[in-house]
Amino acid sequence: MTQQKKASRRTERIRKRRTYLMEGNHGCRSAILFILCWSQYQLLKELSNPPPRQLPEPLSPPGLSPERSKYLFQNKRQFVREDCQDILCPAVPE
Repeated sequence: MTQQKKASRRTERIRKRRTYLMEGNHGCRSAILFILCWSQYQLLKELSNPPPRQLPEPLSPPGLSPERSKYLFQNKRQFVREDCQDILCPAVPE
């Protein structure tokens, strides 16, 4: 079998699979398209400059300011379920 026939059969299989998945109700269509088209995108344009192998240092969120904590405690705590009030709107330390 020639390379051209192999390529055309592969393209036809991909087209049939894409049509099947897009016409039915198979979940998130954008995710399906991404997976099906994965081979069409070149993620690393320069193979001589690979991405780093180590993960970056984790960032810690700064937390709420005292003013925001006071606002949540005084104005919004009444709208939160009782079992979640101490987590979402804790008392402000004086």
